[in-house]
Amino acid sequence: MERVFSVHKPKLVVNLAAQAGVRYSIENPSAYIQSSIVGFGNVLGVYRDTRIEHSVYASGSSVYGANERTPLPVTDNVNHPLSLYAATKIQRINGAYL
Repeated sequence: MERVFSVHKPKLVVNLAAQAGVRYSIENPSAYIQSSIVGFGNVLGVYRDTRIEHSVYASGSSVYGANERTPLPVTDNVNHPLSLYAATKIQRINGAYL
């Protein structure tokens, strides 16, 4: 990623990366921690090192837990995920959930 970013110098990055599957997160939690948390940390490091100006991160509705309101407001609390999968999709930077 560092090489691609240094060559192409993007100003905007849309991050849609994910490892889908709530059930698999129960069977293999370390895969989710590695791909979603460590992986996203690595992406943020590249953003920092290459001075990305803007980025968009897509999470999933799982982060809202048992919330039954629709549509799901992005301002709703996501402090109580119902699965490890949902917990790995919660990204928080500077106190704001992404």
